[in-house]
Amino acid sequence: MWQSVFIGIGRLNSDLKSISGDDYQAGFVNIHSKQRNAHFKYKFGFYCNTEFDKFFMIPLLGAEWKLSDRFLMNALLPSYFISEYKLFPLKIHAGMVFRSFTKSFRYEDRSYLSMHENYAALFADFYFARFVVLNAECGYAFLRKYKSGIKLHEHKEYELDAGEGLMLRAALIYRIRKD
Repeated sequence: MWQSVFIGIGRLNSDLKSISGDDYQAGFVNIHSKQRNAHFKYKFGFYCNTEFDKFFMIPLLGAEWKLSDRFLMNALLPSYFISEYKLFPLKIHAGMVFRSFTKSFRYEDRSYLSMHENYAALFADFYFARFVVLNAECGYAFLRKYKSGIKLHEHKEYELDAGEGLMLRAALIYRIRKD
């Protein structure tokens, strides 16, 4: 059986000094999935958003594959790939993750910052309660590109050298799992 998810995304990015229609971003994600069997599901769709420097649209293709009760792979490329192993189910999970994202932010009247990042990392999730997780990631960021621009009649952009390098991340997450 096919399942579909349609999500509208509204976002306000502003310095909050003077809010105008240029400060709003509207987006949409559409994902269709089909359960092939108890262990494998494939999915496809698209994501689009009105970033400050352009209209951004990207196709998505992925799968969820449960190799065992403890080992799971989940991907929706080019956005993310996660390979997770439950070391101690309900307590500690670990694995590898790849993430790729594009975001843009307004920071002055007509100025914006556009971020394009990719990283691969090892991660560990520590479950303190059923839905409360401390996530720690250590990896490498690559193919990063930051652009600062001014939105006038024509775009004027300045590329910032973000470089590649070590990436550390920690987050406290409220997560509801389906597995």
